[in-house]
Amino acid sequence: MTFADVSKPTTDTNRKSDFRKTEFMRIDAGAHLIRVLEVPAKKFFTHYINRSSVKCLEEECPICANNKRLIMEYPETFREQSAYNRRQERHYVNVLDKTNAKVCTSCGNEYKKLDAVVCSCGQMLPEAKPLDKVKMLAKGPLLFGHLETIHNSVLDESGTPIGIDNYDINVIVSGAGRDISYTPIPNPTANAPVELEDGALFDREKAIITLTPEELLDLQRGITLKDIFSARRSKAQTVIAPIEIAVPQEQVTEVTEQIKDLFKQG
Repeated sequence: MTFADVSKPTTDTNRKSDFRKTEFMRIDAGAHLIRVLEVPAKKFFTHYINRSSVKCLEEECPICANNKRLIMEYPETFREQSAYNRRQERHYVNVLDKTNAKVCTSCGNEYKKLDAVVCSCGQMLPEAKPLDKVKMLAKGPLLFGHLETIHNSVLDESGTPIGIDNYDINVIVSGAGRDISYTPIPNPTANAPVELEDGALFDREKAIITLTPEELLDLQRGITLKDIFSARRSKAQTVIAPIEIAVPQEQVTEVTEQIKDLFKQG
């Protein structure tokens, strides 16, 4: 049984929404309580360009093509070349964020550090309570490798995996950046079923930013995603107005009479 595997079919249902903006779950240093909502997770390959994570286009990816060129030219030092941009593995899965947090009633900011008193917008924070909010968890193999192990090791009395989507998991995070560490702790006894409304799940295919090869190169040249999407919308909205050709009435009348004569001859 596999949890983090792109080759397996997904189990998305009609609870998935195609129209909401994806809300990603931040898992900074601290404790986070989650329930995985679908099995398996969906794996994508991405590139991190201009402070944005975007989908790798595989055979059509100009970033990968440039990487291959750099590897050929600099077999020993290609990773040190400024134009080299490695392909990264990321896993996407809908989760229910059950962490206790204070949520600002004015701007909606979440504070999982419960010693916070005032929001950055100046509003006093309310008492903490479970978020119980569906979010998209998108991380690399470091975290999802741990979740895979849990998925396969928590068994029922017959020795069959219970399934990682059937119990809560505490994710303890320490450090940051390259020094970040994840320690997921399963709680098989916290197994109350989760009921979701229709449209509660996010569409994982739409959660990842997908650009054309040309747009990927624009992003690499420093053009922002905002400007790329703005140009895309402008192009889609461009309508070529029909060309109107003014024809003299005398010519219209002459052609009409000629057509009538043709029918008479027939």
